[in-house]
Amino acid sequence: MANRSKSFRESFCEKYRCPTERYVLLATRKCLPWRVRLLRPFILLLHPEHFQMDFEFVERAGNALNWSELNGAIGAFDGNNRLRGGFYRNTLKLRVSGKRLSRLVRRVVGYNGSHRANGR
Repeated sequence: MANRSKSFRESFCEKYRCPTERYVLLATRKCLPWRVRLLRPFILLLHPEHFQMDFEFVERAGNALNWSELNGAIGAFDGNNRLRGGFYRNTLKLRVSGKRLSRLVRRVVGYNGSHRANGR
């Protein structure tokens, strides 16, 4: 993902043939671990705002034009989880996975090997 003229959101929507209004929801689903996908309806029933931080993260990642911007979004998400995440997000990991997002970006826009999408 070198500097690009298209954002990740635009590339994602092109690849998966979805309208840009559905990007956040579809990309978030793809970045949830399978067990969280199964629990998602119950989580939303008990706490409708639980995934708000995840939606904000995926929205910010969608605006990324290069790996540096994506790494910034991942770093901000990690920091927010540490500060505001709580037991369910941090201990039980009922949230979007930054690694899954990085893999999704590599699948959608390619990976040239000169940058790491996740600093770990």
